[in-house]
Amino acid sequence: DFLSRHLNNFKSLCVGFVIDRPKTCIAVTLLPFVLLTLFSFNMQEDYSVRMWFRTTDPHIAELDQFERQFGNDQVNLIGIRARNGTIFTQQTLELIKNLTREAWQLTDIIRVESLSNYNYVAVDGDNLNVEPFIAENLALTPEVLAQKQTIALKHKNILNRFINQKGDLAVIYAHMVPKLGLAESDYKKVTEEFEELLKKY
Repeated sequence: DFLSRHLNNFKSLCVGFVIDRPKTCIAVTLLPFVLLTLFSFNMQEDYSVRMWFRTTDPHIAELDQFERQFGNDQVNLIGIRARNGTIFTQQTLELIKNLTREAWQLTDIIRVESLSNYNYVAVDGDNLNVEPFIAENLALTPEVLAQKQTIALKHKNILNRFINQKGDLAVIYAHMVPKLGLAESDYKKVTEEFEELLKKY
């Protein structure tokens, strides 16, 4: 058949080329690898939003102007998903509290917000109580866990901010120190510190 005959001829040509010119074949094979290696020396890590834009992009010019006037606001997010059920278990809430507490100690982190330290306002008779939603000394009994879950899943400032509607995903927000002008944080160092923190758990 016409197609089979041409395919066989093409295979014969390829095999003949490899046999007759082995050095050329090796050079052609290695060339892309050599070029990639040479270009890799010019590659740099970039953890900022600028990595998605060319330096000449007009959006970057607008961002530069905005940051010169107002500074920047970068946030690191930690997501915690329950494998079974919801995040309202003693183990998971303790994890959220620990990560919230330790994230404060990382480089350039100025504020950490999570379900555990959200300032929950409750009315008790004539008194207005403001306290962390999951206080440090709170005994996480089954009754307390059920109560906290019921409140969180109905609270407009908690739902879809610190937990999702199913209650099986929690988010921790670690805000970085605002930088004035075009100064930037050491994103590589911050990322490495967060990775080391998460490895502990």
